[in-house]
Amino acid sequence: MFRYLKQSKLLLVVSVAMLVLSAITTVLIALVLQRVLDAALAGNMEQLRNTIAFAAGYFVLVGLIAYLAMLSSTKLVHVTLKVIRRTVFAGIMRRNMEQFHEVNTADYLSALNNDMKLLETNFLDPVLEVLMYVVRFVAALAVMLYFDVIVTLVVIGTSLLMFLVPGLLGAAMQKRQEEYSKKMSEFMLRLKDFMSGYEIIKTYRMGTYTSQEFEKKNNEMFRAQYRAGRLTAANQGLSLVLSILIQVAAIAVAAYFIIIGRITAGVLLGLLQASGNLVQPIAVIFQYTPLISGSKPIIQRINQLADHENIGFIGTKAPTFQKGISVSGLQFGYKPEEQVLHGITTTFERGRKYAIIGGSGCGKTTLVKLLTGYYSGFEGEIKYDNTSLQELDIAQVSEMTAMIHQNIYLFDETIGDNISLHKSYSDEELARALSTSGVDLFLGTDGKDLTAPVGENGANLSGGQRQRIAVARALIQEKPILILDEGTSAIDMQTAYDIESRLLAMDDLTLITITHALNADLLQAYDQIVYM
Repeated sequence: MFRYLKQSKLLLVVSVAMLVLSAITTVLIALVLQRVLDAALAGNMEQLRNTIAFAAGYFVLVGLIAYLAMLSSTKLVHVTLKVIRRTVFAGIMRRNMEQFHEVNTADYLSALNNDMKLLETNFLDPVLEVLMYVVRFVAALAVMLYFDVIVTLVVIGTSLLMFLVPGLLGAAMQKRQEEYSKKMSEFMLRLKDFMSGYEIIKTYRMGTYTSQEFEKKNNEMFRAQYRAGRLTAANQGLSLVLSILIQVAAIAVAAYFIIIGRITAGVLLGLLQASGNLVQPIAVIFQYTPLISGSKPIIQRINQLADHENIGFIGTKAPTFQKGISVSGLQFGYKPEEQVLHGITTTFERGRKYAIIGGSGCGKTTLVKLLTGYYSGFEGEIKYDNTSLQELDIAQVSEMTAMIHQNIYLFDETIGDNISLHKSYSDEELARALSTSGVDLFLGTDGKDLTAPVGENGANLSGGQRQRIAVARALIQEKPILILDEGTSAIDMQTAYDIESRLLAMDDLTLITITHALNADLLQAYDQIVYM
């Protein structure tokens, strides 16, 4: 975790310095109080006035330093969480398609949201608190030794009881924090499932089941949170009892020393103040130690996501596409025991048009996804010109291909943003994509233009409008390879025919179309039909 903290080195140094200074100045209040009381008991009015004036100024200084320490440490925690969240997100984005889908997206959301909150409350804040209280403990120990060695030894002796707390509760706290994190992830997963399937829930009247399942997962998460909180409360209560015991022992010894004339009343007041700063740090340290150690599973999970390396495709060669893509003996299965493709051998030449047809489940979509590097665990050979896909930089391969999927996804932005994907294009390029895709047919109707918001996954648009936008998004990039995976299925037959005809007429475009709409005129325009 320190690697994230040190990315803000100056803020880290300032925060630590202010926390240390705040701890020391707080402990030294004991010396000020001792002098005030001794001056009062001595009846020296001038000394009392001077001491009180000094004390007033000193207390203001202590408050100012405490404020700066709190401000800098709070900012450090927030900046560090921002760095961690950014690093985790980058780790997720480094995954290829195959690796990304190995983990449910709800787990990613939970890590970026819930786990960040747990890191803040159970690790980052406690670590800084422990740092400050360690310094306060050392400073208080020095002040108490200055006042009286024997009282200090009594306090230290009784403080040894505090060491029992981590041993009793540490392992259990870690286990329960891990359980709580897991239940939050499961809750997020189910909640996301219900939100995504809301239409199905309403259509098929699944309200009762959904409510019961929500209540079940909500209760499981609450119970896990309560179990962790209950142990935290026990930890705090035990620490409080032991800290009171230590202070009572210190008061008893100090009171006896006043009776026999060993110390003054001012020293007693100073000892009480200092012992509080000795006992409180011990209580806080042992209260936070189980929380910090209990955060280990969460930190491991965060680091696994942040440090993810793409182990699928590790090639570095730049791809070329002068001749075409050749496939030889291709075999693939999403599970080892369930092969989807069995020894596929075919060729896709540059500039030619291919229609892939076949029954549902025969592997058409799987084939085109393998061509573009979605999955690495295949047998056989895929070559761009004469170079194996395994040797190529898969990111550059993606730059050469555009795919229009069966399931269209639109970001909750404007129509224009969903087409350009925040890249710059000329007016001519944009107009050509709008015309070829048919997006221009619905622009200007119902107040829709390129600045109109599409809503969550295109909720403000019809299915045909969403698919036209997806076609425009692929066309505007003018990549040499375009794959249509039922990419015009939601458009009316005439518009789909027009779009496909225009794509077939583009000489430099290599078009691979998966289709169930067996239009004889269109099929005749393809150079080759691949039947699977």
